[in-house]
Amino acid sequence: MSPAIRLEKITKTKDSGWSLAMHLLASGDDVLVHSPTFVDERTFAQVAAFGAPRFLFAPNHFHHLSLGRFAAAFPDASIVAGAKSVDRLRRLGYRAARPIDATALRGVRALEAEGTRSGETILAFGPESAREWLVCDAFFAVSGPVTGLEGLALRLTGTVPGLRVGKTFRVLALDDRRVYLRWLERMLDEERPTVLHVAHGETVRDADLASRLRDAARATLG
Repeated sequence: MSPAIRLEKITKTKDSGWSLAMHLLASGDDVLVHSPTFVDERTFAQVAAFGAPRFLFAPNHFHHLSLGRFAAAFPDASIVAGAKSVDRLRRLGYRAARPIDATALRGVRALEAEGTRSGETILAFGPESAREWLVCDAFFAVSGPVTGLEGLALRLTGTVPGLRVGKTFRVLALDDRRVYLRWLERMLDEERPTVLHVAHGETVRDADLASRLRDAARATLG
């Protein structure tokens, strides 16, 4: 039986309507911070109230801007990432960064995407009948209005509205879109997720989520 996973989301919404989210995952006493994000002066207290972090997880090599502040605040936590992200993170100054163990958190599976240059890594958990995925830039799900120049850029790149794969992911994150699509479709068939937690947007719950994710990926990458 899969252990119970606790999850908490802390969101920062910009004036444009674009949102950035950090997720806290706990399996037993072990806590992982997904995409460490400094929201405001209460951030570290909120994290500590959830539990002392054991892992600070960069889900790709772009989401590192708050890693230094979190590492200073929680010196006992290990900085982890997908294997392809680690070299770049080390070059950026995170010398202690190391690949995330496939079983770093009991009951949480780390799925490092094939065909990427960014090391995008999805975390999967929950029972077979109700699998949940936590993603960073692989999928977006911002349903609210986005405004200003940033909103215009988000619309032009197909990042909003709704459940999407942005064109920026194709350009910035992928080495080989065909390899990535084959990997993603294999993972969707294997995992059959019904809940999607995202770093940018709102949680999506749908019994047919795997098909929706496959369609969104094909629309941008196929």
